[in-house]
Amino acid sequence: MTNVLEVRVTDDSPAAGRAIRSVAWPRQTLLASVPRAGDLIMPDGPTELQPGDRVSAIVDDDHVLEVRRPQTGPADPDATEES
Repeated sequence: MTNVLEVRVTDDSPAAGRAIRSVAWPRQTLLASVPRAGDLIMPDGPTELQPGDRVSAIVDDDHVLEVRRPQTGPADPDATEES
Protein backbone atom coordinates (compact mmCIF):
# COMPACT_ATOMS: atom_id res chain seq x y z
CA MET A 1 0.00 0.00 0.00
CA THR A 2 1.00 3.58 -0.55
CA ASN A 3 0.77 6.16 2.24
CA VAL A 4 0.77 9.93 2.06
CA LEU A 5 2.06 11.40 5.28
CA GLU A 6 3.44 14.60 6.69
CA VAL A 7 6.31 14.87 9.13
CA ARG A 8 7.43 18.01 10.89
CA VAL A 9 11.04 19.11 11.16
CA THR A 10 11.66 20.26 14.73
CA ASP A 11 14.34 22.58 16.12
CA ASP A 12 16.28 19.59 17.44
CA SER A 13 15.83 17.35 14.39
CA PRO A 14 19.05 16.10 12.87
CA ALA A 15 17.45 17.03 9.50
CA ALA A 16 17.08 20.72 10.45
CA GLY A 17 19.47 22.86 8.42
CA ARG A 18 20.46 19.94 6.19
CA ALA A 19 19.91 19.39 2.49
CA ILE A 20 17.36 16.70 1.67
CA ARG A 21 20.02 14.66 -0.12
CA SER A 22 22.02 14.38 3.11
CA VAL A 23 19.12 12.89 5.13
CA ALA A 24 18.86 9.08 5.18
CA TRP A 25 15.39 8.65 3.64
CA PRO A 26 14.27 5.11 2.81
CA ARG A 27 14.74 4.33 -0.89
CA GLN A 28 11.00 3.84 -1.32
CA THR A 29 10.21 7.43 -0.30
CA LEU A 30 9.17 10.30 -2.55
CA LEU A 31 9.23 13.75 -0.95
CA ALA A 32 6.34 15.63 -2.54
CA SER A 33 6.25 19.10 -1.02
CA VAL A 34 7.41 21.43 1.73
CA PRO A 35 5.04 24.33 2.44
CA ARG A 36 7.01 27.27 3.85
CA ALA A 37 6.08 30.92 4.45
CA GLY A 38 3.16 30.84 2.03
CA ASP A 39 5.13 29.09 -0.71
CA LEU A 40 4.92 25.48 -1.79
CA ILE A 41 8.39 24.07 -2.39
CA MET A 42 8.79 21.02 -4.60
CA PRO A 43 11.90 19.65 -2.90
CA ASP A 44 14.96 18.26 -4.58
CA GLY A 45 18.40 17.26 -3.36
CA PRO A 46 19.78 20.68 -2.39
CA THR A 47 16.55 21.86 -0.69
CA GLU A 48 17.51 22.70 2.90
CA LEU A 49 15.03 21.66 5.57
CA GLN A 50 14.24 24.21 8.25
CA PRO A 51 12.67 23.84 11.69
CA GLY A 52 8.90 24.10 11.33
CA ASP A 53 8.85 22.62 7.83
CA ARG A 54 6.17 20.01 7.20
CA VAL A 55 7.51 17.53 4.70
CA SER A 56 4.85 15.66 2.68
CA ALA A 57 6.03 12.22 1.63
CA ILE A 58 4.72 9.26 -0.30
CA VAL A 59 5.96 6.00 1.15
CA ASP A 60 5.06 2.32 1.12
CA ASP A 61 3.70 0.53 4.21
CA ASP A 62 7.03 -1.04 5.08
CA HIS A 63 8.81 2.29 5.46
CA VAL A 64 6.33 4.60 7.22
CA LEU A 65 8.07 4.26 10.58
CA GLU A 66 11.48 4.96 9.04
CA VAL A 67 10.21 8.24 7.58
CA ARG A 68 8.70 9.23 10.94
CA ARG A 69 11.89 8.49 12.91
CA PRO A 70 13.92 11.20 14.62
CA GLN A 71 15.71 12.24 11.43
CA THR A 72 12.71 14.51 10.87
CA GLY A 73 11.50 14.86 14.46
CA PRO A 74 8.84 13.07 16.44
CA ALA A 75 5.58 12.06 14.82
CA ASP A 76 3.24 15.01 14.56
CA PRO A 77 -0.18 14.25 16.09
CA ASP A 78 -1.77 16.60 13.54
CA ALA A 79 -0.10 14.89 10.59
CA THR A 80 -2.21 13.28 7.91
CA GLU A 81 -1.85 9.70 6.83
CA GLU A 82 -3.84 8.08 4.07
CA SER A 83 -3.72 4.69 2.38
